[in-house]
Amino acid sequence: MGEEIILGEIVKPHGIKGAVKVKSHAESPEIFLESSQLTLRHQDGTRRDITVNRGGGMGNRLILKLDGIDTREDAEALIGFSIVINSDDLPETEQDEYYWHDLIDMEVLDSRGRQYGYIKRILPTGSNDVYIAIDDTGRETLIPATHDAVLDVSIAQKRMIIDPTALSDDTNAN
Repeated sequence: MGEEIILGEIVKPHGIKGAVKVKSHAESPEIFLESSQLTLRHQDGTRRDITVNRGGGMGNRLILKLDGIDTREDAEALIGFSIVINSDDLPETEQDEYYWHDLIDMEVLDSRGRQYGYIKRILPTGSNDVYIAIDDTGRETLIPATHDAVLDVSIAQKRMIIDPTALSDDTNAN
């Protein structure tokens, strides 16, 4: 059984017919609409399986209509719930695509074995993501998520091999 991944959080109701506004952590709203196994989870331990009827939005703000949530009061009762999915239920990724949760805490090495630390954050940018690896001294290395910089990724070994010549001069200076 995989780990639970938080896709978003219900922040407030939308309208009077039970729609909810969601702060999304997903790259696109399709994951909410295409997944059949979503669960609402509250920090008090309350859990509820849900089905999303329809939804949309842009960026990290979505509006979703859930089965069985038909009034504003029903929607207000869901404020603070997280929408989660089991990682085993996530759609397969394309070749050279990875879920962020698979990359976080991944060890980063170059082809000569120099260690750059572990990926702690990922910054989405307009053209490509940037992985932020932090070593034992707290030094950050910014790694562009490009084929030039990332030579190999092993999810099973939780290891990424990079080409240090593709990093910025500031990163290579130390």
